Amino acid sequence: MKILTVLDSYPPDLNGGAYFTHRLAQSLVHRNHDVLVICPSRTMKSCYDTYEGVNLFRVRSFPALIYKNFRVCWPIFIRKKIENAILKFNPEVIHLQGRFFLGDICSKIGEKFHIPMVATNHFMPGNFFHYTHLSLKVEKYFNELAWQWVKKMFEKAVLYSTPTKTAAELLRKLNLPGEILPISCGVDLEIFKPREKNTLLVKRFGLKNIPTVLYAGRLDKEKNIDTIVYAVKEVNKTVECQLIITGVGNEYNEILKLVKKLAIDDKVYFTKYLSNEEYPHVFSLVDCFFHAGTAELQSIVALEAVASGLPIVAANAMALPELVIKGENGFLFEPYDYKQAAACLLKIIKDNKLMMKMKENSRGLAYKHSIQKTTECYEKLYLKAIECVYEKS
Repeated sequence: MKILTVLDSYPPDLNGGAYFTHRLAQSLVHRNHDVLVICPSRTMKSCYDTYEGVNLFRVRSFPALIYKNFRVCWPIFIRKKIENAILKFNPEVIHLQGRFFLGDICSKIGEKFHIPMVATNHFMPGNFFHYTHLSLKVEKYFNELAWQWVKKMFEKAVLYSTPTKTAAELLRKLNLPGEILPISCGVDLEIFKPREKNTLLVKRFGLKNIPTVLYAGRLDKEKNIDTIVYAVKEVNKTVECQLIITGVGNEYNEILKLVKKLAIDDKVYFTKYLSNEEYPHVFSLVDCFFHAGTAELQSIVALEAVASGLPIVAANAMALPELVIKGENGFLFEPYDYKQAAACLLKIIKDNKLMMKMKENSRGLAYKHSIQKTTECYEKLYLKAIECVYEKS
């Protein structure tokens, strides 16, 4: 098939939607599909490009104000170039990964030329309100407005998907005409798997031989990394343990200040950005994965931790409970309750037998989320969308 996919974010951007879009595109290419991704450029010029074997049409963009390193394709004098790229590629189906500016433009072009479209939602308005400092009343208004914006794009598509059952329930509130399919973002089980501890990384980070916890992902406000730091401080009152924080983001300096304020500098290690080769090995260094986010439609990093065979301690919020089966592969705590989170961590790191059981159960759960299964689901969805459009015509 000739598949065009579009999102207003793409690696090296660090977010779940960008990584999912790329990994799905990669998987489709490996299965001999012809794929073109429309995404932001890294400059103020539009150009064709490739990234890890995936063909891209990068659209002129500008730096975002809120998120460092994030790019915005302002919808001024870019539609014609996008339309030309789409007509030149001549896709059988368009996969809209989000509305925003590029998704909106591509959905209108797809509608104009009667190209079948599939829409997937990765968007959670709550992820942005941490930075807007709006009143609750105004925030509620913009939240509803944002969902209606998403709805307008979805109404142009033939079929809809989103990563989890929880995310699907959110979309059903929009009263869309048709079924909303929960399809996991998927994870490559050959890249993310249980591994022997990487001794080179142990030496590089200066880790001690004590229980170790990991957070991986963006260091941004909605991830509530302060809850993780407070929990690790609490755990160290009972058992000595250390925390690895992998990733970059706007909150790095604030987290660093908190670590120093709590006097646990010798217990927290910041790896910052890791290469694609190094990153999967960071999971081998730890005994448990910690996620305190409250606005996750799935969480790719949690999927990677599950595939790597780690117990998970996560906030009982949004879709995280779909990856954490209480007592089987981890525990859930009430959002922001660092003392309860610490108690969950202690249960795991003080009981080696329980930890081993949870590691095994996590890896078993991961097989339901393989990127191969995800890709097969989307192949079927694309074919169904094409059939639906041809039947109507």
